[in-house]
Amino acid sequence: MMKSFIKHNLNESRYRKDQYEVISKTFLKEAREKFPKLKTISDIDIRNIIHGFNKEIKNAIIDNRDGVELPESLGYLMIVSCQPKNNNAVDYAKSKKYGVTVYHKNWDTDGRLGKIIYSNASVKYKVRDREIWGFAPSRDFSREVSKVFRKNWMNYIEIANDEWVSKLIDQQNSKKEYRKKYMENVVKTYNEFE
Repeated sequence: MMKSFIKHNLNESRYRKDQYEVISKTFLKEAREKFPKLKTISDIDIRNIIHGFNKEIKNAIIDNRDGVELPESLGYLMIVSCQPKNNNAVDYAKSKKYGVTVYHKNWDTDGRLGKIIYSNASVKYKVRDREIWGFAPSRDFSREVSKVFRKNWMNYIEIANDEWVSKLIDQQNSKKEYRKKYMENVVKTYNEFE
């Protein structure tokens, strides 16, 4: 059954969430107080260092199937594949064009969604008030993940909608530890003359 699509007035006033800049003047001032070596570095260079580090983390998350453990035991970031909870994601551009409600079907990825997930439940050192920590990807990061996911969606780990992410990360960590111990044992017992 086709439902007609109501075109919204794009000139109406909208509610916009307040946006805060992380690398602000107060941040730079406090960073220089905490780390005196930063007094000799300009604000632009500090921003470039932070953006460069974030770009390296982003590329590592996209390239590495098992995700990345953030420094200082802040948590894990990874990309996973999952089935959508409901198939009612409206494609507004096509709905406006045809005058009826058209839904996204994710034909490129066989109906699966790519999600960027963050977890700090299974880090080595527990974080205080870890339940209130969260992660919001930047627009560039989410768009790049979307682009890469459409091409390589089979490479990422698939999880069920009701599966705990911390359980998945624990399994990945135990596999890494097993591989590490196995390789150490192989190196110790290796004899090239046999």
